[in-house]
Amino acid sequence: MNVSEMKTAQTRDRAAKQPRDIGRFEDNRFTNAEMQVAKYVARGFSNKQIAAALRVSVRTVENHISHIFAKKSFANRVELARYVFENEP
Repeated sequence: MNVSEMKTAQTRDRAAKQPRDIGRFEDNRFTNAEMQVAKYVARGFSNKQIAAALRVSVRTVENHISHIFAKKSFANRVELARYVFENEP
């Protein structure tokens, strides 16, 4: 196993230990997948870690984040994280 494969395996193992439901954030303008991704972004996960946790491709995560930014006119992940934390019940 080379270094790249080891890092991928470590990321996958770490993400697998994270709970699938990591909060109660809801926004009726987001799809369920977008809400899940938003919660992970708010907790500091990288796109790669989110992809591993949700068992989707990194490109899928990037698309969800892009859609969220467009829907809410966010410029960066910090704005998204703040929005998630301010809107959790």
